[in-house]
Amino acid sequence: MTEFWRRWLIVAAGVTALAGLGFAASAAVGATGVLGAIFKVVYLPGELQAPAGEVASFSIGVAGAVMMGWAAMMLVLLGSRNASVLPSTWWALTVGLLVWFVVDAIVSITSGAIGNVVLNVAFLALFTPPLILTRPGRARIAAGGTSATHT
Repeated sequence: MTEFWRRWLIVAAGVTALAGLGFAASAAVGATGVLGAIFKVVYLPGELQAPAGEVASFSIGVAGAVMMGWAAMMLVLLGSRNASVLPSTWWALTVGLLVWFVVDAIVSITSGAIGNVVLNVAFLALFTPPLILTRPGRARIAAGGTSATHT
């Protein structure tokens, strides 16, 4: 991959992260005006008065699509034996999960959806043991060595 395309993808990932942060922050602070403006863009003219159930259905559908994309990325990262042992793969998975968990928990708590936090803890628990046990440098530490770097 050329440097141009690598940087392009970095910018695209940054835009995606900022959009996600904007959506999450809008929901967390109850910025209904911002959310209303977003829904005016995503619903066609004439359909701007979508019932709450349709808006909730749309939101859950989009969240599901994002989760599917996130899962696909994880599968690609883990698909190659060589790539899955790279410290960068571990860091990508771990940081991605932690950012999701913290932001989702904040939004859930401020929205009064404590049950979602409980579900998220269970979901996070699926990933925690292998991430702890495959942490870069863990084998050297367990063998009595030191690990001062991570990449």
